[in-house]
Amino acid sequence: GAEMGKPVIYLYPEKETEISVNVRPTNGISISEPEIGDGWRVMASPDGELYNFDDGKTYPYLFWEGFATNFKTPKEGFMVAVKDVARFFDTKLKVLGLNEKEIGDFKEFWVPKLSEKKYYFVTFIPQSDFDTYAPLTINPKPDSIIRVFFDYKGMDKKITVKEQKLKKTERKGFAVIEWGGRLYR
Repeated sequence: GAEMGKPVIYLYPEKETEISVNVRPTNGISISEPEIGDGWRVMASPDGELYNFDDGKTYPYLFWEGFATNFKTPKEGFMVAVKDVARFFDTKLKVLGLNEKEIGDFKEFWVPKLSEKKYYFVTFIPQSDFDTYAPLTINPKPDSIIRVFFDYKGMDKKITVKEQKLKKTERKGFAVIEWGGRLYR
């Protein structure tokens, strides 16, 4: 199976709202913060701040890692030179619906991991596929859910790949945003 690295979930309700969230990757969760137990129960503010009822602490997002079975990496994607990785994510993550703060959080974690090879093949997992690898349930139901998950492979030489078509995703109303990527250890 594939190890799903640092998926984080941001919640942006239109008004302060109590929200239940659960994610169940097909091969289980290895770590979560706050501890997920049977699901998270939080009070979410429109600015994204989350108060977790179980431990009484405040978080900027919900974090989990786990494993998926039957994971398939798309053949379409992008060849990115190591010097262009940060700029690539700035551009593509904006298209996929992330805001500047979310893109900054993403890059802080992922850009250092994509720094050892000359090139990277980067591909984004279709949200419908990711929903089967790590089903997400949220109550009350959000107006928009944007789940961005990517896979990559470091390469010494550039290869030709069919460019992946990315659809612009719009946020509306109560928005849930999640990002993560495949971890290689």
